[in-house]
Parts: sequence; C-alpha cells; structure tokens
Amino acid sequence: MRGDMSKNMSKKTEFLLVLMIFAFGVVLHFVFGLFVKRMETYADELRYFYIAENIYKGNGFQIRGIEYGFQKIFYSLLLSPLFAIENVFRRIQAINLLNSLMMMSSVFPGWLICKIIGLDLKKTLVFCFFLIIWPETFITMTFMSENVYWPLCFWFVYAWLV
Repeated sequence: MRGDMSKNMSKKTEFLLVLMIFAFGVVLHFVFGLFVKRMETYADELRYFYIAENIYKGNGFQIRGIEYGFQKIFYSLLLSPLFAIENVFRRIQAINLLNSLMMMSSVFPGWLICKIIGLDLKKTLVFCFFLIIWPETFITMTFMSENVYWPLCFWFVYAWLV
C-alpha cells in the first residue's frame, strides 16, 4: 500500500516538474516575442493574419477584400477570436502568448513519448527542457502556422507509439 502511495506521489511530482518546464517555456517564449512587429514581413504571416481578421469580422476567407481559396485555416481559426481585442499592441501580445502556449504544449506529448520509450526521469526532463529551447520552437515570435503543427506532430508520434 505504501509503495503505491509513493509511486503515485512520484507521478505527481514528475507531472509537476514537466508542468514547471512548460510554464518556464511559455514565459521564455513570450518574453522573447515581446518586440515591435511589422506586418509587412512575410507573405505567409500576412496570409494567416488577414484570414483570421476576416473570419472574425464575418467576411470568410478573404485577403484585402478578395475571396481566397486557402485551405490551411486551422491556425487562422485559432487566431480569429483575438481580433476582439481592439488595441493592436495588446492583440499582438495575445497572439504571442497563444503561440507560446501552443508551441510549449509540445512538452506534454514529448514527455509521454519519453515515458513510452523508457527514458528515466532525468533524461525525460532534459529532453523536455531542450524541447523548449530548440531553435525552431522560437517561431512563436511569428504569425506562422507551425505554432500549431509542431505540437500536433508530437501528438501524432505519441499516438503512433500508443
């Protein structure tokens, strides 16, 4: 009975450690993304941003008033409610926070993958830490759909292993 209790406590502690890494990653990415952004940067960013804005306004999939047959709309759908924030600076900060939360959520499937392949706690935590500082994860500073698809790829790998 006591062994089950300590094992259960160990699982809670492990989850709390992973949760702390997640929270640290969200704060880290959010802080790194706090800089003035100009919307004239990349065409892909503009595409997701304008489609999200038009979805919020009820105009459908338009860019600059023209119907657009773009099919990769999941990221734009996630961004669209943030257009309720009228202050543009606050809206960009909210998008930065959402991107950070989405990207750092990849820590959880990463943790589960490590458990499935049998890594010990120390190696699992090191992997989760490296996952938040991996250079590609800093795309959270942009308006690119990879913020959604990076964690989805990890969930796919987890589902495949299960």
